[in-house]
Amino acid sequence: MSKLYNLGCSFAYGNCVPTRNKLCNEHRGPGTYIAEYLNIQEVNLARNGNSIDGVLRKLYTYDFEKDGVVLIGVPPSGRFQVVGHLEQRYNKERGYKSGLFGKTDESQTCIRYAYTKGPATKGDYFHTLKWAEVTSEHINETSSYHVLFNILKIQKRLKELGLKYYIYNSIGYKHDPKNEETKKIKEQIDWSCYYKPEYSMFDMVKSNIEYELAEGDQHPNHYAYEEWSKDFIDWLEN
Repeated sequence: MSKLYNLGCSFAYGNCVPTRNKLCNEHRGPGTYIAEYLNIQEVNLARNGNSIDGVLRKLYTYDFEKDGVVLIGVPPSGRFQVVGHLEQRYNKERGYKSGLFGKTDESQTCIRYAYTKGPATKGDYFHTLKWAEVTSEHINETSSYHVLFNILKIQKRLKELGLKYYIYNSIGYKHDPKNEETKKIKEQIDWSCYYKPEYSMFDMVKSNIEYELAEGDQHPNHYAYEEWSKDFIDWLEN
């Protein structure tokens, strides 16, 4: 293996927050720890706010080395991408969110600058939008179909590329589809390379306040990534 290709949303992208409400100058995420364990270079292709179709798109547009390994954090199901006219940036300040979610001056500073040390991007014009956040059954069924079908297509593409891969959930989606076609799609997914499919990194963050990026922001910090990686590595070895 030559490189670890890290894909997913903000949970996969990482940040520069070692412990809750504290900033540092080093950007780290789950791909950083797994690449260190495998003793290979990390290529961080994750994006804040990414969607599952955004992950699939990258598998068709990026030039992967044949002996690389792909690590995918599945983003929330209720997102989809459109092509815009403005280039996207993913290592920018989050001034609006810091004021909206930060409970203290310290947490607001942490939220504002948490992603400013991460890798920049060039030429990305894909914007992620969200479906209406309602609890109606058709939204749940559509979200299930959307995420499961894209996971299946991701696996098919990775097999075409001949790349070794591992998948995990950034933010879990536990709705069981009732539609028979969606069930059939789910049955075709290969779960052997899928780390704890009924569990998510967000579940872990919610279990311990010390895993939070900042007060008011439940993204994982470096401590959470390190603890998650220990269990992930144990799963890899067994």
